[in-house]
Amino acid sequence: MSFTWQGVGSERPDDAAEPTPPRDAAASALDVDASALDVDAVLRRIGITHPPAPSAEALALLQRAWVGAIPFENLDVVLGRPIRLGLPAIEDKLVHRGRGGYCLEHVPLFVALLRALGWEAHQALASMTGLETQHAPPTHATAIVRLGGEQWMADVGFGGGPLLPLPLRDGAEVGGDGTWAHRLVRRGDRWQQQTWRKGGWTPTHATTAEPATAPAIAEANRWVSTDPASLFVGRAVLMRVTEHERTVLVDRELRVARPGTAEETRRTLDPDERITEIVEGFGVALDDDERAALR
Repeated sequence: MSFTWQGVGSERPDDAAEPTPPRDAAASALDVDASALDVDAVLRRIGITHPPAPSAEALALLQRAWVGAIPFENLDVVLGRPIRLGLPAIEDKLVHRGRGGYCLEHVPLFVALLRALGWEAHQALASMTGLETQHAPPTHATAIVRLGGEQWMADVGFGGGPLLPLPLRDGAEVGGDGTWAHRLVRRGDRWQQQTWRKGGWTPTHATTAEPATAPAIAEANRWVSTDPASLFVGRAVLMRVTEHERTVLVDRELRVARPGTAEETRRTLDPDERITEIVEGFGVALDDDERAALR
């Protein structure tokens, strides 16, 4: 398997290097204790047989495997359950029970895996484009990974985001040539992620890449899972992405888009079709009670 990053050389200019977060910022960050993580179980969940040593290629391998194996879904919000962000609860849900989650669940587990494997990584929060008018806090979580003197964004919890990590360099791109294209652009003190859509670059979110604090993570989770302005309140939302297709289920409407075209196919599912799509199409394990409630 090979990986290609467009516009990214093998060496980074010294003046472009990202500074190490100050000690006080790191100390106040939300801690992800990976010491009790069942690393073998997490790796099995994403189809990786041998723990990889830290490298850009290994990070790409882990991100691609993660996005392909663990679903993006908000079904616990629909079922009226609180979203618990403690690492044991997330591991139980996403790994042992075969469920998925949204970014605030994916990212701490991914960061914990990286740390358990000897990587340097932390969670960062990003502001979603278009939510500023809703007075929303930063609500998107992403993983920032340091390899040598360079930082990378591994956006494993975006649903329809990049399949490969992006180095924190102005103009760095991944994808293209008939697949989904994404890039990072420096905007003031933030890194803005953009997606190529309908013939132009569309901003999706922006982050300072600094370590997220526990209060900020808690507020993001509260807003995403309970605020009426949140996309995830009052409707089921599931997403999956491959190189050549992005599929989104919003309540009963199934949408399929492909790179290089503005066209999108849409189909309304009946209740049984919806459950089948959630389980077989998106790979979400549901017990009988959950199936009945979602019908």
